[in-house]
Amino acid sequence: MTVGRVWGRAQLLALAIEHGHVPLDLSLGIAADPEPVPADEPRAGTAQYPPSRGRAELLAAVSGYLARRFDVSVPVDSVAVCVGAKEFIASAPLFLRDSRVGADTRDTVLIPALGYPPYELGARLAGLRPYRVPVDAEFRMRLDRLPEDVAARALCLWVNSPANPTGVLEPLTRCAEWGRERGVLVLSDEAYADTTWSGPPRTILAGGPDGVLAVHSLSKRSNAPGLRVASYSGDRRVVEELADRRRAAGLMAADSAQARAALLFGDDRHAAAQQVRNRRRVAELVAELNANGLPCTAPEGGLFVWLRVPDRDAAAFVRDAAIHAGIVLAQGDSYGPAGHAHVRIAAVRDRAEVAPRLALLSEQLVRVS
Repeated sequence: MTVGRVWGRAQLLALAIEHGHVPLDLSLGIAADPEPVPADEPRAGTAQYPPSRGRAELLAAVSGYLARRFDVSVPVDSVAVCVGAKEFIASAPLFLRDSRVGADTRDTVLIPALGYPPYELGARLAGLRPYRVPVDAEFRMRLDRLPEDVAARALCLWVNSPANPTGVLEPLTRCAEWGRERGVLVLSDEAYADTTWSGPPRTILAGGPDGVLAVHSLSKRSNAPGLRVASYSGDRRVVEELADRRRAAGLMAADSAQARAALLFGDDRHAAAQQVRNRRRVAELVAELNANGLPCTAPEGGLFVWLRVPDRDAAAFVRDAAIHAGIVLAQGDSYGPAGHAHVRIAAVRDRAEVAPRLALLSEQLVRVS
């Protein structure tokens, strides 16, 4: 048994190569498609610093996207942009710590029990205490199980829906109400909102902007992770507080990236085509895993299958997948202690690439069973 060890992506890539494979990387949520090229490529302007809060046409494009996709009205003065969602997640607690009323006694950042590692990192960088919110058997957040003394010390709450890595949809309206009742800012990471497979896409902004911020990204919607542009929107006062502090810190997306991002947020055709490819790959991955003796169900959203591994030994599973099939997976422990018996598998490649590798892995599992 190798329980307790967490294999990193670089280690697994090296293992696959060492054993004669061309690695098939299913550890990252990056679709194997080219980045879209806007129809009207922006021209270079005069040399100047880009606006930290965002170019006017980009803020308008984000507001328009929110209206079309979620049927919510968000004025441009309640929108700002950042250098990708990851940067915002990692830096938001630091800026909130120095701007929120009562921050001297609110020293805790509530994060998902299983979630994107920057949630915890951002809390620690700000000198705050990360606290993982309990979940139910389906890995859905249970704020009602949170100790009241912990809630009283919470500066903010991160919620992620569809959730990475589990793919569950969180009750965003209830999360917002919980935060408002306790004066806790709710930060909703909605990077995967355009990969919602169960029902329509959802946003925490549907219940109003007070006490909430929603983060949206082009990395998944447009398959443009290299552009490094995302948005945050919601409570106007909080948006202004964060925008002012971020400007002072020199956090700004490149002007050319902002210009391209405005075109992508304003165009739904490329995003719809990407959504079709994503949906197909998720369904195909689920079918292939089940066909190869790895029972799983389709996620409610997101680009990942959250798989409970044989013998509950995720470390051995990701190691064997790299050695015997050249498949690189993400070990569940990377997202929190509750993920120790699981792996995250990204549905980012076509069936023709994935099926033969899973067959190799299945053969290995049969041999050792």
